[in-house]
Amino acid sequence: MYQSGHYKSTYASVYIGEWLNNLPQGYGVQDDVLKGEKYMGMWVHGHRQGSGVLVTLDGMYFEGNFLQSKLVGFGLMVSDDNTLYEGSFTDITHLSGKGTLTLSSGDKLDGTFSGTLEEGLKVSGTFIKSATCPDLDQRSHPGAVKSK
Repeated sequence: MYQSGHYKSTYASVYIGEWLNNLPQGYGVQDDVLKGEKYMGMWVHGHRQGSGVLVTLDGMYFEGNFLQSKLVGFGLMVSDDNTLYEGSFTDITHLSGKGTLTLSSGDKLDGTFSGTLEEGLKVSGTFIKSATCPDLDQRSHPGAVKSK
């Protein structure tokens, strides 16, 4: 176990896991209070490397393969409003390549993505409307006559 820094009478970063030559190596868990992140997964030479899960303080969940502490290749992202992305990443929140973004409404965007969640996404693909939309006949329309 390694603890560093102080934040409001507690440690700012805690790592619990395997070590090799004074660096995280193998499976370990890092809780970084200052970054607002918790990582659970594999480490190589002190870097997130291999299969892992990252959860952020603002409710984002990332799962996939890490390389030099970056999420790369195929992965999964779930936000606090249940928006789901399954597809290619080049880093946390940076979507790059083929994937499917399923909105909390159930609507989907299927295609090629580029950009970040913070700065905006460019999408080339297909919008698929959710099949669970309300039946238009059940809505009341102005001037509509209801039959009994």
